[in-house]
Amino acid sequence: FLSTIYSRRRFAMDKKRTAFANRICNEKSYLQMELLSDLHIAFPRQNTKLEAALEDIWKRKVRHVAICGDLTNNGYPFQMKQVLTQLQEFPIHILPALGNHDLYNLFSRTQNRIHPEYRKLLPRHAESIYFDRYVEGIHFYILNSERPSKNDMILTKKQVDWLLNGLKQDDKNKPVCIIAHQPLQDTHVMSEDHTGTQQHLQVDMLKDVHPHIIFISGHLHNSFALCEVLARRNLFLINLPSFVRIEHGDSQDQIGFNLRFYADFLYLRTRDYKNRRWIVSHEYILDMKTSEVISFDADLLPSEPL
Repeated sequence: FLSTIYSRRRFAMDKKRTAFANRICNEKSYLQMELLSDLHIAFPRQNTKLEAALEDIWKRKVRHVAICGDLTNNGYPFQMKQVLTQLQEFPIHILPALGNHDLYNLFSRTQNRIHPEYRKLLPRHAESIYFDRYVEGIHFYILNSERPSKNDMILTKKQVDWLLNGLKQDDKNKPVCIIAHQPLQDTHVMSEDHTGTQQHLQVDMLKDVHPHIIFISGHLHNSFALCEVLARRNLFLINLPSFVRIEHGDSQDQIGFNLRFYADFLYLRTRDYKNRRWIVSHEYILDMKTSEVISFDADLLPSEPL
């Protein structure tokens, strides 16, 4: 009896995967975005690993990149200038959040010192270091800690109210994306140990405020094989692999994610920039109709997606 139920469920899931494969090959995604985290640029010279990734992204005609913080290793001005200069060598739209390494160091332990190069990326109307952008009709919120901390992302009530009010007013038929360095507490493995106290923002506060929220984070320094994609009612939670300095799992670095937006689902792929190939064993469908994360097998695709 149990084996019959298992067989039926497996058949239904295979059928669902095949249906998504057909749609991916026959429908054009309306937005592609590359997702990176934890670059940890340390030296005032061209970083060859980042250069290879940007070149690969450009050649694949992806024109938008979100980076979930720790652009630099120590937050020193020369490091921030180096990474932002390098990111702007290609005409790619960059949405970078700041991480704890960007804000906390020997000289910045009590007050955020934001490099002028980073401020150039903020909208002119931005009153603080957190901001929002629309990309192909999708609303992106970039959260930034408002006080240096060795581990925590410290958000003021004002920033959280700004986020929640914005989410309430957003188009409920489209997903919205939140870019942050640290994951929400008690979500991904080790998030309870490595995020500290994210003041004023918890998972429960995001429930039901908008039907389709994509929360994208890094910080945990996991390999791509350990990174999780989770579904919590109206929330999809994506934790990104560390681009360098992997502390948990396989040591292979120079990995990022590629996120493609379709009418009622998202397709998440894993990209190896060093070898310029897809890691087909780690792909997912984020089904907005059912709020479900489905492991996907790219071998089902008869051709490269549109």
